[in-house]
Amino acid sequence: MRIFKFLLPFARLSYSISIACLCLYTTLAFINVIARYFFLKPYPWTEEITTLLFVLGVFLNQVILEIFDRQLSVSFIMSRIKNETALKIIYILKRVLVIGMWLLLIKEAVPVIQRNYLFETASVILRIPMWPLYTIVTVVMASVVLINLEKILVQLLPPKDHAGNISV
Repeated sequence: MRIFKFLLPFARLSYSISIACLCLYTTLAFINVIARYFFLKPYPWTEEITTLLFVLGVFLNQVILEIFDRQLSVSFIMSRIKNETALKIIYILKRVLVIGMWLLLIKEAVPVIQRNYLFETASVILRIPMWPLYTIVTVVMASVVLINLEKILVQLLPPKDHAGNISV
C-alpha cells in the first residue's frame, strides 16, 4: 500500500482538477451554444478549449478510479463466482490486462510527446502547446500502471501483521 499512500494526494488533486475541468468545459460549451443560436456569433476558441479540458478531465480521473476500484467492471458475473481462487485469478488477470493496455499507450505516447515538443505543435486557434497535455496524460497512465502493479503484489504476497512480520 506504499504506492497508494504516495499517489493518494496526487489522485485527490487530479480528481479536483478533473471536476474543475468538467465545470469549465460545460460552462464554455453552454456559452458557445447561446452565442451561436441567439447572437449568431459563435466563439471558435471555446470548442478548442472544451475539447482539451474534456480530454484532460477524463484522464485525470483515472488515478482515483483505479485506487478505489471504480472502473467499469462486470460485477454481475463476478458476484456469481463463489470460488475465492477463481476470483483472485480473474482479478489478477484483469489487472495484468489493464497494465498491458496502459503500457502500450505509454510506449506510443512518448514519441508523440517528443515530436510535439520538437515541432512545437500547438492548437489551431489559441496556439496552446500540445506536449504538456500529452505529458500529463502519460504521467496519469504511468500512475495507473503503478497502482495496478501494487494491487497485483498485494494479491500475490502473503499478508503482514502490524509489526511487519509475515503472517502464516
